[in-house]
Amino acid sequence: MTPQLPVAPQALMPVGALSGYFWVPAYQRGYRWGKHEVEALLNDLHECAKLPIGQIYCLQPVAVKALTRAATDPYPEAVPVGETYFELIDGQQRITTLYLLYRYLHALGQGAPNFVLSYETRPGSTQFLKMVSSRIDDTNIDYFHMSTAFAHIQGWFETRWPDVSERQHAAADWAQRLASQIDLIWFDAGGQDAIDLFTRINAGRISLTNAELVKALLLADNGHADPIQQATCAGQWDAIEHALHDDAFWYFLSADKPESYATRIDLLLDLIAHASRTHNDSFATFETFQRELAQGRTQQDLWSEVWQRYTLLRDWFEDRAIYHRIGWLIATGEKLSMVMELCMQNAAQSRSAFKKLLESRIRNRLDVTQQDFTGLNYEDHRQQCERMLLLFNVLSVDRLEHGNERYPFATHHKEQWSLEHIHAQAAQPLNGEAAWREWLSDAKRTLDTLQLDDKQTEQLTDQLDKALANKTIGRNTFTKLEQDVSNLLNRLNAASDPHALDNLALLSCDINAALGNQSFPAKRRRLLELDNAGRFIPLCTRRVFFKYYTETTRQQLQFWSLADRDAYRKVIEEVVTPYLN
Repeated sequence: MTPQLPVAPQALMPVGALSGYFWVPAYQRGYRWGKHEVEALLNDLHECAKLPIGQIYCLQPVAVKALTRAATDPYPEAVPVGETYFELIDGQQRITTLYLLYRYLHALGQGAPNFVLSYETRPGSTQFLKMVSSRIDDTNIDYFHMSTAFAHIQGWFETRWPDVSERQHAAADWAQRLASQIDLIWFDAGGQDAIDLFTRINAGRISLTNAELVKALLLADNGHADPIQQATCAGQWDAIEHALHDDAFWYFLSADKPESYATRIDLLLDLIAHASRTHNDSFATFETFQRELAQGRTQQDLWSEVWQRYTLLRDWFEDRAIYHRIGWLIATGEKLSMVMELCMQNAAQSRSAFKKLLESRIRNRLDVTQQDFTGLNYEDHRQQCERMLLLFNVLSVDRLEHGNERYPFATHHKEQWSLEHIHAQAAQPLNGEAAWREWLSDAKRTLDTLQLDDKQTEQLTDQLDKALANKTIGRNTFTKLEQDVSNLLNRLNAASDPHALDNLALLSCDINAALGNQSFPAKRRRLLELDNAGRFIPLCTRRVFFKYYTETTRQQLQFWSLADRDAYRKVIEEVVTPYLN
């Protein structure tokens, strides 16, 4: 009884095509399916009766390893020396139940199973299975469960078809459908170690992923496929996998690390199946595709949907405006499935209309009114401030005239983000005469731009001029002037909230921690060093610390002044106003 090997290690195989010798090795537990599992399988198979002729119903996968019995091998006992047999690595409960089903159909006048089954731990199991009946055999625990399962199969059929002739007719129909419409996903372990594969499967690290199972459903040869079409689909599958390995594309679509998926294409398959990956239902996506096939959709139809969804995602990625708006939504916790649903519900609309729908979604997610905007602050609206500043950065990149630069969501998602106070409430002191002189020069420039017509300011300005005219500046001189200038500026800034949006910038957590409570010029120098070293500093944060938003005539580099804050707030408001409610 030489088995007919599948043409590929991963293929669809009709149950009726199972042939040859199947061996359950000792490292597996014995047969343990009870009434619930047996009847669940029968009910699934019964659903096949509702399918039109030609449509396939697919069962869960079976993993095997093809071996040849040598003259010195004591097992499998039923396999002649020199014959090929299959070591059952995964799916032995299902294969044994199918064997029992064939035995019952044979009792009703249909053909016997074309394959032989034996258990290493049960010498004589091959003969027992050939003679199994509904009489419960308690010789050992395996025979008990096998004979009980046979009795459940008999009871299930007798309940549905009490009349013997009807039952025989049903048996004939079942035998035909098992041969032509019910498939198994067949995996040949090839050169893999069987025990290692079995261990990984049962430890929850199964190499047979949703993606592999769906690929077998959609791309495997079912006997009716066009070889050229199958080759085209296989090439498209590889192209999708390759594209999703580009982090720029991946992190545009998902904030999740790729490692959280067994394969990256699972993201796309989950999207189509509307499935969420859970520990309790790890094959939900595969089961959805299987159900679609069972309900009449063809392999080609389902594959076309996969390819069309991929090309749609790619189209979004290539469009800078759509890229930035979807990227912001995903970065703030929106699910790709919601974006896709928004698109599908408005499929007849133009690209510009879809962009407006995305902008409306951003507006709802941001959830800030024009009136609320002026009152946003770190202590009461931290998440809204962070989302606002991310939107400000993303849109600022989108508005760059050369039209090629993109906000790097791949880099963004690899960092943890926080809000940095531009002007620290309690800045660390400066050290060194060069830093003191630079600080005092900017202090003088700041007082000049304020144009305060009072005696105290005039005196302080004169003192700054004298200190800067000296060849050296002592620590005591600097400390006294720094305190006087700071007191004056703090009085002027007393009405400004240190936690307001115009004193906040977006930075990664580790860079934020590195800056600490340093003074504004110290932060600027450190950010310049990090920027030169290749660290990602968001565009608008760079602009803030280099006074991009402040008019040239009012610029000074040592302080974050009222003028700086006002200019910064006005630019943020101008950019994000279309997204305020």
